[in-house]
Amino acid sequence: MVSDAPIVIPLPLEQRVVEQLVYYCVHNRDVWARLAPHITAGMLPHRPAQLAFDAALALSKEIGGRGPGDWQAVVQGVRWRYDNDRDISFEDLLAVADLLDRAHQDPMPIDTLVALVVPLLQERKRHAALDKLITGVDTDKAAAELASIGSIGVVSHDLGIVDFARDLEQIASELAVRRLPTPVIPLTSALDGGLAEGNFGIVSAFPGGGKSMYLSNQAAVALVLGYNVLAVSGELTREHWLARVFAALSGVPEKLVRAGSPQTRAKVRTELAKLPKCGRFAVTRFEARVFTLADLRMQVERTEQELGAKIHVIVVDYPDLFSVHGEPSEYKAMGVVYHGLREIAVVDKRWIWGASQPKGAETEDGTIFAGGLADSQNKIRAVDLMASVNKRAGGKELLYHVGKNRLGEDQANVGPYAHGFALGRMSSASPLAAAFATGDVNTWPAEFAHEAFMMELGA
Repeated sequence: MVSDAPIVIPLPLEQRVVEQLVYYCVHNRDVWARLAPHITAGMLPHRPAQLAFDAALALSKEIGGRGPGDWQAVVQGVRWRYDNDRDISFEDLLAVADLLDRAHQDPMPIDTLVALVVPLLQERKRHAALDKLITGVDTDKAAAELASIGSIGVVSHDLGIVDFARDLEQIASELAVRRLPTPVIPLTSALDGGLAEGNFGIVSAFPGGGKSMYLSNQAAVALVLGYNVLAVSGELTREHWLARVFAALSGVPEKLVRAGSPQTRAKVRTELAKLPKCGRFAVTRFEARVFTLADLRMQVERTEQELGAKIHVIVVDYPDLFSVHGEPSEYKAMGVVYHGLREIAVVDKRWIWGASQPKGAETEDGTIFAGGLADSQNKIRAVDLMASVNKRAGGKELLYHVGKNRLGEDQANVGPYAHGFALGRMSSASPLAAAFATGDVNTWPAEFAHEAFMMELGA
């Protein structure tokens, strides 16, 4: 039987132009309104572009016909289809993520894209309308289509081409997100204030190199800033986690905190009482290779119900121990886990920090680069920030390497600096100092301006 469905011929566009067309359509609602009605997935010559456009169409239907307005939401739409539809492979999911991320990192000027695409769409529509007139099929509609050809892709100021002042204002607004300082003051400075809200960061180190210590210190910094923190651990016990956080906050050596003598407990309570009002802290331990992203979401919801407040920061020690039921490939499973964690950060506007095991160093001095992570291709594609902790001077000092920074400069080395592992700290600075040292001293609350705190900052 011969199908009477029309044959759709792909638009004769170079791959980069196709990628930019799809990116602008799914990420800019004004572009979507002007171009998407004249495009079908079959007109796009590459499968990843077709999958992205189909996912955008499905999302558009759910929100009343508007464009998605967020390319990351489209990636998650393809991911949902991968989870529920056999005709989408994991390679398809990665290809869509690659396409949109690549276009986002290096966008083509919108007027250039319009100049390349609109004439083709106009010509395609003109031929279709003329065919209808010649064959006598729906001539009224064909005449209306001919009359509307000139309006295809009309660009307004809403696309941000002409109104440069407003465009710059919008960019500044998008970049002015809250930042979560790191436990290491110079690293925070190198990251322009720390991890951005709604971002997912990972820290990597060899066994015993400070991964879990970094996460516990990151939790401590968040707590003194008043954020609520959930620690999810597949290795350390709840008691071990609490001991590290209490040690970092109080300055009492971790071994003494864990020993728990009456004198130590009194000292810890005294030091903690000097801190400002902290956020709430919850710790849960999960079973490695059994715990899933769905379990994490349930744990977050349960904790928020118990606290009666939002969890702002999630630290995961570590995501490599998560499970993806029904996925035998470790490589593919890690792709699902890491993209899923980033989805939680983006959608819920949370900070998420995790730790990842390296597969090996990439330099003679043992520095862990982005490519040194196990299953690095999946992980680095998903995360917003990757930093590694590298021992120096026989383990007495730590060098931090920024392997990826989606919102700033990467491939930077920070340090080396002496650590404070005995006190449960990544550096000599307390979490209190790390939380506020990067800000303007004139904006610090009065309770931080006491002599001991200023001495610790070297003032």
